Amino acid sequence: MPRGAQIIYPKDLGHILFNLDLHPGVSVLEAGVGSGALSLGLLSHGAKVTGVEIREDHLNLARKNVFNFFGDAVKDSYNLINSDVSTYASSERFERVVLDLPEPWDALENVRALLRQDGILCVYLTNVTQIITLNDALDRYRFHSRSYVELLERPWHYKSPVARPEHRMVAHTGFLIYARPGKSITSEHLG
Repeated sequence: MPRGAQIIYPKDLGHILFNLDLHPGVSVLEAGVGSGALSLGLLSHGAKVTGVEIREDHLNLARKNVFNFFGDAVKDSYNLINSDVSTYASSERFERVVLDLPEPWDALENVRALLRQDGILCVYLTNVTQIITLNDALDRYRFHSRSYVELLERPWHYKSPVARPEHRMVAHTGFLIYARPGKSITSEHLG
């Protein structure tokens, strides 16, 4: 598919889809839709996706890629909004939120209000220093049950009687961070 932004690799995408515990009808807020690769995975599992993207060129490319793949079959379950997720307002409380942003901590206060109390947050980051800043923000906004994952994919060469690792592999692409909202926060907690 045409890309305007780096996509989430399939090895990471599969992990995200599984750990979000997707099922038909689950509401997902996806911020940073890029080229729409993650949207395709979420929609293929029956999710109802609201994509928030600050860049209009990315938004248009994601829309084109998703509708080229699914056609009008997803018109009622895929809603794209040109906005900044840190200020995006909605009366809907989402069951899942996925952030693929360079500075997701800037959006966590608003995301915390948009995510249902029993929801799941997934953040995709590319470097360790981002994780440190994110972790502080997850503390501040009372997210718990955190897990931090990096996936490496190493194929093997097999030609009897020899089996060995391939010389090349898909190594670091990003870190996947999952968390759940803790007790409700009030302004006194944000102090």
